[in-house]
Amino acid sequence: MDTMTTRLEVPVTTVMAPLGIVSNRVQTSEDLATTDREDLSELGQLLAARGADAAWALLDEVDDSIASWIALTLRPLGGAAPGVVRRAARYDDPIESDEAMRNTTLGRALRLRQRAAITAPRRDEPNATIVSESLSWSWVLPADMMLCVHSNTTQLVYADWVARHVDLVANGIDVVH
Repeated sequence: MDTMTTRLEVPVTTVMAPLGIVSNRVQTSEDLATTDREDLSELGQLLAARGADAAWALLDEVDDSIASWIALTLRPLGGAAPGVVRRAARYDDPIESDEAMRNTTLGRALRLRQRAAITAPRRDEPNATIVSESLSWSWVLPADMMLCVHSNTTQLVYADWVARHVDLVANGIDVVH
């Protein structure tokens, strides 16, 4: 594994649209993809600003609307325990939570699926809340690094569909040697 850039093989499903994030830490075969869809460009910019090294939109199979996203991030542990870094992906008070260590192509990973009520103020209702579901996978890699795959949706009708796609990606991710 190169110390500057980690090359990853990421399985891509037919509903995944690359968001064109360019990173000096992670390289995937979809990095150079571009889109003329403004909504996809904006989502890619948002996820890049939040630290994503690669990302894909999950598009509804019927109308091509954005159902969710998958973001991949490589993080230095900086001597911290993996649990400390993983804590950032946890909701403080989830409604539901499912957590397990799983075997994947890349090795052992923590899979964390959570559903939580989060504040989503609106002009007419400043204390409004919505339900959000997140799914994250994380692997401890050599060189004191952690690879994280995250997704989130507030459209709960998509929750299981999103989880199937994220699980497929997470189970097949591998480092290119």
